[in-house]
Amino acid sequence: MYLFNVTTHIDSEQETAWLAWMQEVHIPTLLKGDYFTSAMLTKIMVEEPMGGVTYSVQYSSDHKAIINGLYDRQAAELEAQLLKKFGSEVLSFKTPLKIISQHT
Repeated sequence: MYLFNVTTHIDSEQETAWLAWMQEVHIPTLLKGDYFTSAMLTKIMVEEPMGGVTYSVQYSSDHKAIINGLYDRQAAELEAQLLKKFGSEVLSFKTPLKIISQHT
């Protein structure tokens, strides 16, 4: 199993609009494709010294090739939409991860 983690820092004034866009547009668009089987949106619970808030989305996939394909196929369009809608109020970085083990 693979995870594609996207961590995003956003200005507090844009938080509500960004959350709505992520939940209504961005995440559903990615889940409609053949990339991911699920997504989990989380808020990072630390006070940011520079202000704003930070979120993380973990997208799950059974195949590493699917994660790599995201960069080539759909990410550029979604990133352009994000930039147009929120501009410099949003800063994201992406991390592909491989799950080694899970414990409950």
